[in-house]
Amino acid sequence: MKRILSAPTAVNLELTEICNIACRHCYNFWREDGMGSLSLDEKKIDRLVEKFREAGIFHVILTGGEPFAKFDVLEYAVGAFLQNNISVSCNSNLMLTTEDKIQRLAMAGLDHILTSLPSGDPATCDHIMNQVGAFDKVVKGIKETAAGGIRVSANMVLMRSNLGHVYQTAELLSELGVQKLFFTRSVPPVYQSEPDADLLVSPEETKDALDAALQAK
Repeated sequence: MKRILSAPTAVNLELTEICNIACRHCYNFWREDGMGSLSLDEKKIDRLVEKFREAGIFHVILTGGEPFAKFDVLEYAVGAFLQNNISVSCNSNLMLTTEDKIQRLAMAGLDHILTSLPSGDPATCDHIMNQVGAFDKVVKGIKETAAGGIRVSANMVLMRSNLGHVYQTAELLSELGVQKLFFTRSVPPVYQSEPDADLLVSPEETKDALDAALQAK
């Protein structure tokens, strides 16, 4: 029998559209316009907590943009949702972490962060994330988060420039203490009039990458 849910079981809540990087595959085309004008504050969080509680939401994923760019709001949201029996996790590139921030989030009750590492090769990672030194910052953030007692998972967006890096990336993430690695195929953003060829990955190319993922597992 089909069952109709009264509400989604989980919600992705964008705390802010602010982001400290500009990944080549990012869908967030409005990031250059009015950056920060759409960020949530504590009063808005309180209203959303109440609405989600009334709707019967089980889990909220706190995301962005980059949620660490509005750290006080992120910390407040973690506590507010948990106090209302709604579990939380966070999506972050982990480039803005500090030991103090991770400790504060752990004390607030956050136990899981999903990050992104497009390649275990530093040059390829920096190219995809569109920032020199991005690889080193993400690795530092993963180490700080894991050391602070928050579980880390990672996602790898597959594109032509990193298809051959799956096993290498998985090996590195395992050494860093990452517990799960997910893969998604890149999709050209709608604002690109001529799609970046690097983002046009065929099903056959994806299959080879997933074969490498199974070997890494």
